[in-house]
Amino acid sequence: MKPGTPPDYKPRVAGLYAQLGVACVPGALNSGLFWTGFLKKRGHIVIEFLDAIPAGLKRAEFMRLLQDRTESATAKLVLEGRALLKRDWSQEHYKNIS
Repeated sequence: MKPGTPPDYKPRVAGLYAQLGVACVPGALNSGLFWTGFLKKRGHIVIEFLDAIPAGLKRAEFMRLLQDRTESATAKLVLEGRALLKRDWSQEHYKNIS
């Protein structure tokens, strides 16, 4: 998903969470910076596993925690990734000028 795209969390994840009755370990990633549909950019995709959401929460609380944690961590990874992309582009650009 392209960074900045509004999240679209599916309600099925809450159903699965409730049915399994176990903690959920969300993950965040920055792949949207590098995989933009058919085109791929060079870079490092980072996956960060977040703190577990304990089992047994109500559906609304689970979805709120899942979205808040995931989106916050993803935003941080995207900012870091953009800074690296900008730095790498600058280094490559100046190397080609020399």
